Amino acid sequence: MGSTPKPGPDPSGRIQRPGDRPLRKRQIEGTPEAHVRELAALAELMLGAAWADGRKVAVEVVAIAEQLKEFVETTSLPSHVIRVMDRFDPASFDPKSACAALRFANHDDRLSVITLLARIAGADKILHPAEQAYLDVVATAIGLDPKSLTIKLA
Repeated sequence: MGSTPKPGPDPSGRIQRPGDRPLRKRQIEGTPEAHVRELAALAELMLGAAWADGRKVAVEVVAIAEQLKEFVETTSLPSHVIRVMDRFDPASFDPKSACAALRFANHDDRLSVITLLARIAGADKILHPAEQAYLDVVATAIGLDPKSLTIKLA
């Protein structure tokens, strides 16, 4: 008759019992949920709009955080979104990748995003050519025709 394995430590030091299966590490630990990833992508796009003219003012970052909180109707942003905002690097930012993380229910959702970004880019009441170029890239990436859009600065 075959021998039954005796309980004892496995290489990791854990007591191995007959019939035990190794535990698998959860791959999703620390991964933000889809809606948080979308919010982080929107934050990046907003920061990209603030940086599009080559400069940003610290107050713009605070204003962006406040707008995001209003957008999701909350008093504080998820920690993942804050980390993304803190680590934002305009030199390596790819707006097309950020746009790919967004899901849109309809055309109006797309218009809402481009309108929000246009408000940020034109906050100084001037839409610089670099800001217009940024908005064109984002509009195209989210499925809008930039030539069909009219941006009015308030």
